[in-house]
Amino acid sequence: MTRQWIRLGILWLAVGIPCLWWERAALRRLWEYFTWSGLRILLFGYRNWTGAGILMCLGLTLSTLISASIVELFGLMPWEISWLEKRVQRIRQAGSRHPLWRLIHDPGEQEQR
Repeated sequence: MTRQWIRLGILWLAVGIPCLWWERAALRRLWEYFTWSGLRILLFGYRNWTGAGILMCLGLTLSTLISASIVELFGLMPWEISWLEKRVQRIRQAGSRHPLWRLIHDPGEQEQR
């Protein structure tokens, strides 16, 4: 989930902020006199690429928020749990040569053997 938020931040920095900056005059007008037609013109009007960039950033932000909320409210889905368990088994089978070995390896487990 953290990677998703990092990607979203990079997307906002690379796409969202430049698009908002390009449309700053229209946003200022919209802030003073909000109308739905003004919003439609901002997003779909003169410069289609800025509207697409803003909509892409807003859509991915909304989907990330919904995904995070579902995980917080209901936990992981059963298929996600089984997928993670299979990944951990593969890492354990690969042993210490796997790059993620240190994350799942319990040092006390080896001492008990």
